[in-house]
Amino acid sequence: MKKKRPFSRYFVSIFLAILVLIPSFNSAHALSWRDLKKKWTKLWFMNKPCRVYRVIDGDTVHVYCRGRKEKLRLVGIDTPETKHPFKPVEFYGPEASARAKHLMLPNSLVWLAYKKQSRRRGGPRGKYGRLLVYLFLPDGTLFNLKMVREGYAFAMRRYPHVYMRLFTRVEAQAKRDRRGMWANPKKVQENIANDHKYRRHKHRCRRKTYGRRFQWVIGDSQKRYYFTRRHRAYFRTNPYVRVLFCSVQEARRAGYKEAPRRYYYKKRYHKKQPQTYRSNPSLNNQETSSTKIIIANKRSHTFKVYSTRKYKLFRSIVAAQNAGYTTKRRRHKRRRRHKRRRRHKRRRRYKRGRAKISNAMRSLDKATALCGKQTPVVGNRRSKVYRTPEQRSYKRSTRSRNAIFFCTEKQAQDAGYRRAKR
Repeated sequence: MKKKRPFSRYFVSIFLAILVLIPSFNSAHALSWRDLKKKWTKLWFMNKPCRVYRVIDGDTVHVYCRGRKEKLRLVGIDTPETKHPFKPVEFYGPEASARAKHLMLPNSLVWLAYKKQSRRRGGPRGKYGRLLVYLFLPDGTLFNLKMVREGYAFAMRRYPHVYMRLFTRVEAQAKRDRRGMWANPKKVQENIANDHKYRRHKHRCRRKTYGRRFQWVIGDSQKRYYFTRRHRAYFRTNPYVRVLFCSVQEARRAGYKEAPRRYYYKKRYHKKQPQTYRSNPSLNNQETSSTKIIIANKRSHTFKVYSTRKYKLFRSIVAAQNAGYTTKRRRHKRRRRHKRRRRHKRRRRYKRGRAKISNAMRSLDKATALCGKQTPVVGNRRSKVYRTPEQRSYKRSTRSRNAIFFCTEKQAQDAGYRRAKR
């Protein structure tokens, strides 16, 4: 009769088969650059993904790639500006940057690709040293094309690229469907007109006599000041009252004066208009009793979201005071006071140490008076060591806080002290 195999053998064989098959199954379905290459044949992909470090706006990203930090400029798209040094915040710019931050979370993996002709040089770079790339999300979707399809970015026509026709077709479809910023075409046309105006003005300044290395001279139409690149408030001028000049002479002809050196602009223009949109009393109870407080800025068209679990909304300061709330104090002032107290404590400790040293010197005088002509022997109460006047560390040991004096070495030895080596 055949012996029946025990159940444990079958269990072990099934378990080993599962361990062998699971990695092959995962590797088959995991996304790699070879899978992306089958669909996007005109591009050259990096063999390893990069990790997202920071999203600046809709078309600029910082990543960790090949063991170092790289700045990326996404090819084929142009989003409304939010952090341009010479332009204010444009329409639908904050929404585009918020969408990019939502799609590319910090420490998420992304794939980078660019055209085949530039793979030997380590990738094409723009004039600001940024890598010009196509960015693919972890699920394999092309981020550049997704932003155009959802109406958060324009299809770039000024600089041709590999998939330019595809991007323009997708942008036309987003216009017809009125997605994203195309829901308000008048505001979009204002953005385009302002951009053309800025570029014409820049081209005119370069074409005159200043060449390509010219620098803007910024004017403040309220203060009637002009700022050069050397001034510390050059990039901190109010963008809503800013005027751009080609040179200092042009600014002086327009009646502007040089800004004083001490002038330092702070963002006070936000305080001119209220930052909050007040709730409408005609709203339903469901909308007014929301779990979030949304505070929006009319100038920059940005908003912040606060949770009602942590914050509470009042109509006036009196109502908040009646509810038992007080104004919040700044923390950095408390820290400074704390540091000052620590300094005073240190000084007191130092004074106490000096006082102990002076007491030790007094005891030395007493010991010399008692011992007569013979110089006393100094000992240390802590280490139980004594030193004679011939030793080189005798003077230093007399200033110690633990110093004790004997007339002779025998007295020190009887007290349990031993002679020091030096």
